[in-house]
Parts: sequence; structure tokens; C-alpha cells
Amino acid sequence: MTPTELRLRVELRAARAQAAALEERRLALQEANEGAYRAAYDASGGARFDKLRPFGRLTERCFTDPAKRSAFRMLQQRTGAHDA
Repeated sequence: MTPTELRLRVELRAARAQAAALEERRLALQEANEGAYRAAYDASGGARFDKLRPFGRLTERCFTDPAKRSAFRMLQQRTGAHDA
């Protein structure tokens, strides 16, 4: 075996060891991240929709077109829904 081959084998062994260490660290970090996600989910009850407004709420600011904004304002006044 030539000195170059020996050097390359040593480099390869070191690279494999580093890759294994990084993989162990990645797995540990992923487990910690998933644990934190589970804890946050359990603490908050998880993501859920408001049954009365499952898609959020429209406001006047949602409409950039002045005509649509005016129509929205008139609809709000007619229905008595004055949500800000």
C-alpha cells in the first residue's frame, strides 16, 4: 500500500467517524425538537379551528380595492356586524 493510499484511508476513516458523530447529534436534536413540539401541543391542546369562524375573519383591511372595501362596509352596516 502506498503512502497516498494510507493517507486516504486515514482521511476516509476520519470522515466516516465525523459523519457518524454528526448523525448522532442530528438524531438527538431531532428528538429534542419533536419533544418540544409535543410538549407545546399538549400544553395548548394543539391547533384547532374556531367553529364559528373556521377561516378567520374578514376586515375592511382585507380589501385593497376601494369599491370592494365600500361594499364590505355597507354589508357590515346592513347585517349589524361591526367587527373591527
